[in-house]
Parts: sequence; C-alpha cells; structure tokens
Amino acid sequence: MTTDATSRRGARQSGSNEEMNEPASLQRKVDFLRGPYVVGILLLTLIGVFRYLGISLQFQGLTFFGLYLSIAIQSTAYTLVLIALQYPSEHFVPGLRRIINRPELILAGLALGFLFFRLLPIGFAIPALVAVLFLFAIPLRKISKVLMPGLYLFVGLLTAFGFNVAVVTVRFEPNYDRVLQQIDRLLLFGHSVSGLSHRFAASVPHFIPGALLVWYALMFPQIGAALMLCSAMISREYAMKFVSAILVAYALSVAIFFVFPTHSPYFSCVGHVSAGLPGAMVQIQEQFVQTATARFHGLRAPLGPEYYISFPCMHIAQPVIAMWFLRRWRRMLIFLGIVNLILIFAIVILEWHYFVDIIGGILIAAISIWLVDIRTRRSVLTAVA
Repeated sequence: MTTDATSRRGARQSGSNEEMNEPASLQRKVDFLRGPYVVGILLLTLIGVFRYLGISLQFQGLTFFGLYLSIAIQSTAYTLVLIALQYPSEHFVPGLRRIINRPELILAGLALGFLFFRLLPIGFAIPALVAVLFLFAIPLRKISKVLMPGLYLFVGLLTAFGFNVAVVTVRFEPNYDRVLQQIDRLLLFGHSVSGLSHRFAASVPHFIPGALLVWYALMFPQIGAALMLCSAMISREYAMKFVSAILVAYALSVAIFFVFPTHSPYFSCVGHVSAGLPGAMVQIQEQFVQTATARFHGLRAPLGPEYYISFPCMHIAQPVIAMWFLRRWRRMLIFLGIVNLILIFAIVILEWHYFVDIIGGILIAAISIWLVDIRTRRSVLTAVA
C-alpha cells in the first residue's frame, strides 16, 4: 500500500518535472536557432543591398571555402595544443596511445605525410597531418557537434564581409583616419604606428617581421580552436553562443564603420612598400587599397575575402571573446593571454591597425559578450517564469 502511494507520488512528481522542463527545453531550442535566423535575415538584406548598389551577387566561393577549410585544419592542430596544455594525461596522452596502438593509422600517417609534404607548404602540411591523424582518435559524435556552429560562423562571416564591402562602396571617402592618428600620438607619446613600424623593420633581422606575420595569421585557428573546444567539451549550445558573440562584434564593427569610416595605417602611409616589411603581406595590403578604391569608384566585382575596417580591431576582439568563453580552463587562458599580448604587438608593428583600434576591439568584445550574456539570462528567467 505504502509502496503504491510512493510510486504514484513519484510518477506525479516526475510528470510535474517534465512539464516544468518542457518550456525550458523549448526556450533553449528557440535560443539555439535565434542567431542563425538573424544571420539569415541579414543575408537576405545583404542580397537586396548588393542588388541596389549593382554589386555582383556572385562570390569567390572556392577561395572562401579553401580558406575556411585550411583554417579548420589548422584549428584542429591548435585545439590539440590547447588540450595538451590543459589535459596532458587525461585526454592528450590517451589519444596519442590510441593512434600508436593502431598500425593502420601509422601506415596512413606515413602515406599522408609523404603526400602532404610533397604537395603542400611545410607550414600547412604539418598541422594537416596532425589534424587528420587525431581526428581518427576522436569519437564521431564529438566531431559532429562542431558542424552546426561551424556553418553558423561561416555564413555569419560571409555576411559580415559582404556588408563591409557594401559600406566601402558608398563610404570609402571621407575617412576619419586623421582622428585615429591624433589619438595614437597621444597614446604613443608623440609617435605614430607607421613610424614605429618602419624603425622596427629597419633595426631587426628580416625573419622577425616574417615571424610576426605568422603570429598574426594564427589568430584565425585560435578562433577555430575555441569553437571546437566549446562544441566538443561543453555543448553545441555553448558553441553557438560563442559564435553569436563573435558575430555581434562584427555587426557592431560594420555599424561603426558606416558612421565613422576608417582605414588601416598602411592605406595612407607613403613609405609602406619600401619599409622592409614582409613582401607577401605588403602585396596583400596594397591589393586591399586598390580594390577598396576601385569599389568606391564603380567596381562591382564579386565578393572576395576582403576586410577594410580599421576601428575597432576585430583581430583582437575575437581572441578576447575566445578567452572569455574558454575561461574555465586556467592553463589555456594563461597560454592564450601570452599569445594575444604578442599578437597585439604584431598587429600594430605590421601596420594592420592603429593602436587605438586595439582599445576599440577590446571594448567591442566586452560589449558583445555582455549583450549575448544578457540575452541568455533573460531567456533563463523567461523559462523559469
């Protein structure tokens, strides 16, 4: 008799809990899809803007997909470095043992290594080989968790780059770089970014600016690694929240760019080409200058991987957001803090941004994190109510 009564009470309580959890579950699904819905609306808006401005609706798809794939491979290797730092004995060593204990993976690694090193630059061949081998040691369900946030990030970035091009088409001139230059002179005690950059390039061996350029480029796999860690080690919902913070930062940057258009120091620097900076980088920067100028004067070419916004600096905003979302892992956080301090130096000394852009990027990151967290807290309160 007592047992039956207890069972009935347990059943009623279980049913009550399910009824309470159902709205919360529904709210989580709504929150999960809200960001992609907004990006979809913005993408449709971008198509309308491109049609109005006469910009080709085509985009350099192979270039975008190639870049995204290469960053994904580098991100996998970056993820393994972070896991090795944080969990050397818990996750990294067991994964390494699983590979060693499977002879077919060793043979596959030798074959792929030969192929990669024959066909790819060494800087890409090594992370590609490491990534492919370790993917075999990761459960498929963990890998699949990355797909939806990764697609969300790709479409969001494509949309942000599109709006950045639309703004350049109508608001390239006048620009407010002189304002940033004046603020920099106050912050840098009378010096300018270009002056410091040129003196640095003239006083150090040539390989140092080249190494700083590699460090600058490693920002992209850092964001990919944060996405993978958020997805595989926490939850897909947490990774979507991380991507939302990144895309909110881009949206704020594009809005600022429309109201307050600014370009990077290399746009207006007369001696930039002959300053002794890495030739490949200078060539890319000069291409950006020519393409932005041409777009403002009537070029309506398909969208490419081109980004023109100086203030705020998204190259530091994104790592700050990544550090916030990875803050539960102390060793990773310390490592990324050191990496990003050097990154700030590389951004400025290679003339990619003004120093004040860095401050603006950190502020944009903080605002984006706050906006995403506020939305999440309100969703939780709504679900509880």
